[in-house]
Amino acid sequence: MTSTPIVLALLSIPAVLTYLTHAIARYLDPEHPNYLTVIYAYLPFTLVANLAHYIPAAIMEAG
Repeated sequence: MTSTPIVLALLSIPAVLTYLTHAIARYLDPEHPNYLTVIYAYLPFTLVANLAHYIPAAIMEAG
């Protein structure tokens, strides 16, 4: 059961980094929107990046 804390620690790294980046941006610009608004704004970019990465492989496998 030692793998669970290790996995949780590794998976929390992106969340911690994005939150720290947002905290720095909020410190420099108090008018910056809250954290959840910024994260939800990046979801379409994440979808497009995933599609751009996986579509060539899907096209090759489609035959």
